[in-house]
Amino acid sequence: MQGYLWAKGLGLKDFGSHAEQLSRRVKQAALAEMEAAGRPVRYLNSGKDSKEEIARGIAAADKIASGPICARTAVELCSTYAIGGHRQDQKLHLERAWRKCLFVYQYWMHPVFGFMSARLQPVSFYSVPVLERAGMAGASDGSSRNFLSASRQLFPPHRRFCAGSATDGSAVGDQLAPAVGRIVPQAHPLLNEISTDYPLSYYWTCAQSEGAADYVFADAPRLRRLYPQLLPLGMTSFSSPDVLRFMGKKVTANGSACGTAWPPLTSDLKLRSEGVRIKHRLGANSIKLYDLLGPGSGVARRTDHPCSRDL
Repeated sequence: MQGYLWAKGLGLKDFGSHAEQLSRRVKQAALAEMEAAGRPVRYLNSGKDSKEEIARGIAAADKIASGPICARTAVELCSTYAIGGHRQDQKLHLERAWRKCLFVYQYWMHPVFGFMSARLQPVSFYSVPVLERAGMAGASDGSSRNFLSASRQLFPPHRRFCAGSATDGSAVGDQLAPAVGRIVPQAHPLLNEISTDYPLSYYWTCAQSEGAADYVFADAPRLRRLYPQLLPLGMTSFSSPDVLRFMGKKVTANGSACGTAWPPLTSDLKLRSEGVRIKHRLGANSIKLYDLLGPGSGVARRTDHPCSRDL
């Protein structure tokens, strides 16, 4: 932000008035497309209202197959900047601060992603979490989590198929980042103007992603004989360094972890509707194995849940 102010010829004392004026313009530009298309723009007083459900209801009622659906604005807590004086040097300083600001939620029916939304923070950071439901990515329940699915298809037992290698989702990410980047001019039309003197671009990260590989057995009895052996093996034979290696972390020659601090590392076994599964966790990341369809299944699935992935 200091570099941006310097490029614009502004001092710290100018930050407040400049940010207020620019935020107002960013908001107006973000809502202009919706207003030009005659789509509803509303301010929400309560955070209990589901913005996604409202937008889906409007899309269904108006039978929108493509293009803008609606926009919603709401006051929420945001991370931004503030100018503060320090007693030690008697100078102004730019500091990170939490405060309430107006967010703009835009909803479209995208030709590739289907129903999607963008949440623009008009103040300081101009962050744009993009949530998709269909296509290469899918969103959760209106939170800022994104899901990048890199799962191989499950083939029914009666169909012939060719085995493919498991993927970590990097190929999908290579396609997704440019596609999401093309949404920016809709979500934040003033970005190019703001970046004239100080080049800015978005760095995309998938907040939550999953990669799965299905192992198909010729018959269900064969898996039923093998799977009870895999469960105790997975729970008792793997140590903490093994789990760290599963997560792509480095360990020393004697098996200890590199580095000084790691998130909590746990392993557990649970009986789920999909079957009995074992899971190894490192913080928010995990890897698990389960028999996909329960006792009668001929399929075992291994799933990786990286909490975050750079696109």
